[in-house]
Amino acid sequence: MADERTYIRVHDGMPDHPKIDGLSDGAFRLLIEMWCLCSRHLTDGHVKAATWNKRATKKSRDELLTAGLVSATADGVVMHDYLEHQRSAAEVADLREKRRIAGAKGGKAKANGLASATANALAIPQQTRSKSLPESEVSTETDLPSVTLGGDLSKRSEPLPPPRCPEHLESPAQGACRACGDARKLRAEAEAKRAREASGQQSESARKRTEVLAMAIADCHMCDATGYVLTASGVGALCSHDPDQAERATAGAAAVRANIGRKGQA
Repeated sequence: MADERTYIRVHDGMPDHPKIDGLSDGAFRLLIEMWCLCSRHLTDGHVKAATWNKRATKKSRDELLTAGLVSATADGVVMHDYLEHQRSAAEVADLREKRRIAGAKGGKAKANGLASATANALAIPQQTRSKSLPESEVSTETDLPSVTLGGDLSKRSEPLPPPRCPEHLESPAQGACRACGDARKLRAEAEAKRAREASGQQSESARKRTEVLAMAIADCHMCDATGYVLTASGVGALCSHDPDQAERATAGAAAVRANIGRKGQA
């Protein structure tokens, strides 16, 4: 089920703003309540007089008016610069529609992918999935594709320089000549360079993963700032940042069961 709740934006320097720093606790609370009310009811910052006049105390309401955080209108009040910081009703409607369309597409793709994977797994005979070599050799799955776990294959497969000079290359012990010393130095430099390149690739990959995760947490309305949600048992769990995950999983499982049933009848 998609999360339809709306949220307000408040930057961490807001309490120190000159207009807000001198507010009483009651006026400050009223300000936050009015922002939440406008966001929840999609009023674009407008509050009707009947609602405004029964909130908090007259003293707190007058504080916000005097500070310029609220302006009087013909039928109530309007929150100062509300649409400069908060989503408008039109923006919220557009965001919800985009999430609905994306969720529908994701659910259909997930269901089709599960059904296709199950069909392929059931259709491939077990004996074709791996090839056995003679007993004197090691059995291997030669028909499966090889997988490269990141990095430039050409760079990683480039051979390191030999640790000894050509004259002592086949010797089991290190050569004592100057040429062997130079060869060992070149070998050490090449190994250090390869290690630095590998470390750099890992650091860049980790940085990108961290950025993607931070963006997902920032856009998610289900988890806290650390990316965790509280489960029914009271234990924290990593959030999937996907409000429609449960619905798609149910649809995918149903598709798999239906496909298995058809295979069994055949």
